[in-house]
Amino acid sequence: MLRLLAKLLTFLAVTSCFQPALAETGISAVALVRNNDVACKQFCPEWYYIAGDITPATVTQLETLMADNAYRQLPVVLNSSGGDVDAAMALGSFIRRLDLSTLVAGVAFDGCGPQDQQCPPQQPHSGRIMSASRCLGS
Repeated sequence: MLRLLAKLLTFLAVTSCFQPALAETGISAVALVRNNDVACKQFCPEWYYIAGDITPATVTQLETLMADNAYRQLPVVLNSSGGDVDAAMALGSFIRRLDLSTLVAGVAFDGCGPQDQQCPPQQPHSGRIMSASRCLGS
């Protein structure tokens, strides 16, 4: 339990440097992202992406996204400046229960990102990991 708490605190501490615009607006997003490297085509890696403030809805959004994708065991890329502590604990428990790997990083999107509310929703989004700071295994 202490290990999980330490990971969550590290996550909350280091993610504020990646996308300050999300942190300032409170916009949150949970999305499936596929690497945009043209060389790998349909074999490009994918991941679940969580950005912005963590709220009680974040776990539900991640669980729904995973259910829509047959609970595929993909890594979770986190980019958040904080949010609700109880929700962050619930998110950490959910990720740990499913034994998912995590990474704290920003993502550069092609075109619209999941937090762009004026763009049509799409799954998966196309992007690449930027500014990876630390891998946090479960």
